[in-house]
Amino acid sequence: MESRKYTAAVVTIGTELLRGLIENTNATWLCKQLTDLGIEVKRVVTVPDDMNEIVETIRELLRKVDIIVTTGGLGFTRDDITVEAIAEAIQQPLHHRQDIEQMVLTRCRELNYEITQEALVKASRAPPTAKPLPNNTGIVPGLHIEHQGKHIYILPGVPREMKQIFQDHVKPHLQQLTETKHTIELIVHTRHRTEIEVENKLKNIDMSRYHVTYIKIHPRQPVQISITLQHTDKQELMKKVQELQQELGKVLNIERIEIKT
Repeated sequence: MESRKYTAAVVTIGTELLRGLIENTNATWLCKQLTDLGIEVKRVVTVPDDMNEIVETIRELLRKVDIIVTTGGLGFTRDDITVEAIAEAIQQPLHHRQDIEQMVLTRCRELNYEITQEALVKASRAPPTAKPLPNNTGIVPGLHIEHQGKHIYILPGVPREMKQIFQDHVKPHLQQLTETKHTIELIVHTRHRTEIEVENKLKNIDMSRYHVTYIKIHPRQPVQISITLQHTDKQELMKKVQELQQELGKVLNIERIEIKT
């Protein structure tokens, strides 16, 4: 039976992103990670540190996708309002969480960081259904909320913290949720000069036979093609990769094919 296709949205939060003060590398990185897990990213949205904007965005995306990953606005400064906004979006109260407080205090001790009582209280507030995700790089933990069958992952905006929490906690959960697919990307270097020529030749191949999930013809000289294949069975995937390479060789003039796993 074909496994379910999950959809996702990435929400990067921060006025500094919209003003061009910081490059939004988090969005690109997360899209690649989610795609490699076999999850289809439907939206990438950047919103300012504004309560109404965040609430409206989360509510809209909950109607459209299965998984939302947010970055930014997670902490104990005045403009860190992401948790409060998401709680409002899903109509859950904010509670003082003793478990989160202890996680924050432990990290502060480990990093020799002095935190005020006001900041500690702010960092420890979360919806009752939120599961804390340990932050072993920074201080404030990420959060995972399951809401009406949808999943919201709230991560820090600092890239090294976001990546650590995603790799250690979000990715394993998504692998279990989606029955992770193995992914292989083919970079096909052709000797063809035009995209339309390559497109017409590729029409002779039924890509669905090879578990192709994405194909892009790049307007380079000569033309290159990116092809992504995914399957839950690694051996079956390798077999399809070999078969597809043979088919490509029959219809295209190929210089070489790179295989990325």
